[in-house]
Amino acid sequence: MTPLRFALDGRDLPDNRALVLAQVEPTAAAVDAALAEGADLIDLGTADPAFVAETRARHPGVALAATPGDVYALCEAGADLLDGTGGDGEIDETAAQYGRGLITASVRQAEWSQWLQVPRAGVLLDCPPGPDLLRRLDEPVQWPRLITLPDNGLGDAALAVAALAAWRGVQVVRTREVPRVRQALEMAASINGSRPPAAVLRALT
Repeated sequence: MTPLRFALDGRDLPDNRALVLAQVEPTAAAVDAALAEGADLIDLGTADPAFVAETRARHPGVALAATPGDVYALCEAGADLLDGTGGDGEIDETAAQYGRGLITASVRQAEWSQWLQVPRAGVLLDCPPGPDLLRRLDEPVQWPRLITLPDNGLGDAALAVAALAAWRGVQVVRTREVPRVRQALEMAASINGSRPPAAVLRALT
């Protein structure tokens, strides 16, 4: 898998399966619950920079995503990953300036070299689910992909999308349903051989 460069600073993240990016409400209890359920990364949404700083202090080893408002304040507060899917060019530039990761729908070819030169930064390409998902996942890209599950990741259909996306190489899955989505991602990784199964059962006839 392509390394998630924004998340490498002393953080022990699995490299044999897709990661769970948990969308949470901006409260300490919600963050703690998501981590206890198995989230790998935390998406604080449009949280106030003060809460981002508080969460960074409480969980220094967890990569944090946020959606700007005040992009500079979020970087100063310790956000690792900025959601730039809204198309605001200032987010792209500030993420590179601060060495933060960026979630984006596309990166112009002229910008590849800029991002490659930033040691801690990196790009996650947002890949919205839809009827042409498999075709889009077959297209070669230089950066890891992220998918945000429909219906907040709840329900069997969303789990199927998560497993299929992970099997086809998506490296980060964003959801509010952490335990079942993580289980689906582990299952997909075990099926494709990148992760050993939790238990090997042999049926005898």
